[in-house]
Amino acid sequence: MAYKLEVDLPDFEKGFEFDCDGILVKNGESVALTAEDELRFIAKWGRPIKEIYGHGEHAKLTGSSELTSKEKAEATKGGDS
Repeated sequence: MAYKLEVDLPDFEKGFEFDCDGILVKNGESVALTAEDELRFIAKWGRPIKEIYGHGEHAKLTGSSELTSKEKAEATKGGDS
């Protein structure tokens, strides 16, 4: 199952849209991430999404990556080295 990013901030109304480092998620809802979403995130931040959102209280990441470890390592390094 692909990663799913969920946002739940009680001080904001349901449906309020948050930009989670380039991924738009409405408060109280979740979005499924594609392999392309993950690659864009790694390209922008230099780290897998799980390192940033894997331990959040109000932004929760569940599921698993659609990328292989090799694909993540190559994306983090910037390609073939």
